[in-house]
Amino acid sequence: MGIYLRKLFSAAAMLAVPAADAYIVHGYDLHDVCSTNAEVCQAYVVGVLEGFDASGKLICLPSGSSGEQYMVIFTNYLQAHPERLHEPAARLLLDSIFETYPCD
Repeated sequence: MGIYLRKLFSAAAMLAVPAADAYIVHGYDLHDVCSTNAEVCQAYVVGVLEGFDASGKLICLPSGSSGEQYMVIFTNYLQAHPERLHEPAARLLLDSIFETYPCD
């Protein structure tokens, strides 16, 4: 099992939520995790971006960019938009990436 896959499983375990909110990770969940565990935060960020990219939707990431860069973009976005922390984290992550790297 690759290192990213292990990190992704670890991230999923740490972000487990009650059944009522199953499969929804909110911005405040990720804000807390990213503040304390950069490795898990980065695994989540890379996993969401890879999943979105695999879906065939348009995402324009610059060549040579890294998961660490995406994590920094995302955490800065969370800090700049605390009023949105109740929203799904994946939506916030994609908004942060689309704002930073718009497709021309």
